[in-house]
Amino acid sequence: VKRNRPGAQHDVMLMKEWLGQCQFEHTSCIDPDKMELLGKITSFRDGLNEIKDEIGCCLVTLMSHGENGFIKMKDDERVSLEDIFEMFNNKNCPALQEKPKIFIIQACRGEKRDSGVETDDEPMDSDDISEKR
Repeated sequence: VKRNRPGAQHDVMLMKEWLGQCQFEHTSCIDPDKMELLGKITSFRDGLNEIKDEIGCCLVTLMSHGENGFIKMKDDERVSLEDIFEMFNNKNCPALQEKPKIFIIQACRGEKRDSGVETDDEPMDSDDISEKR
């Protein structure tokens, strides 16, 4: 969810670039409501289960507003992170049995705000990422 998340557009762009550089296949779901997100994740998971080649790992990135154990959708409905994790367990996603399942969650966990920190560093360009590999 990008609404009321300064820098969200930039985060999405950098994540897409990084995933491409790492040769991950990826799909996006921008500003979904609860049903859209769950449908997209279910479709993604089902697609993994249909792949006949070996899968190395699965990486799911969720960037949204949140609170303890939940992420919030554009309509302020909440989705349980446990429900999302369960979609990729051995029973629901046999294609990922014995494979790493990586979840990156960029979301608050409550009302307390993190104002960040100041640095002397220049902002990093996406080109800088590939140079540091």
